[in-house]
Amino acid sequence: MAVVPRLVARSLSCEGKVEIALRFLRNVDPLLSPLIDIHQPPTFDNFHTPFLVLHSSCFQG
Repeated sequence: MAVVPRLVARSLSCEGKVEIALRFLRNVDPLLSPLIDIHQPPTFDNFHTPFLVLHSSCFQG
């Protein structure tokens, strides 16, 4: 019997994840960095995985 690894996805609202993502984007794209700085960091009002949030946002009217 093959062992299938279980993946545990964490929501983007997990502690520090948004800050890590914003720091990465600032470092890889100097044109995006000033835009990030003038806007508030995103907030998430649910704790679903990123895939489920993206999926549900595509089908909202």
